[in-house]
Amino acid sequence: MKITDEERIKYVKEYLKDKKTAIEISEELGVHRSEIYKWINKYKSQGEKNFTTKPKKYTKETKQKAVNDYLNGKGSVETIANKYQLSSYTILSRWI
Repeated sequence: MKITDEERIKYVKEYLKDKKTAIEISEELGVHRSEIYKWINKYKSQGEKNFTTKPKKYTKETKQKAVNDYLNGKGSVETIANKYQLSSYTILSRWI
């Protein structure tokens, strides 16, 4: 089942307003709970505007800075992904 960006935003807002738990959303959508937490973190750090299914392009400089920050212990993969407004922390994991 494909979940649209609008649906992701709707469920994140419901979570943030304490209307539903991550477990309830996970069960309702058939998505692992960790995926729901990724959406929540992305929303908190980047807002609605970055919920897009279009591939985002990153400069070589951004990639290098993000990888260097991680390798130099300046934060977790998630923290650094948020800092550089990456669409997902798994992108940073692939670069590393």
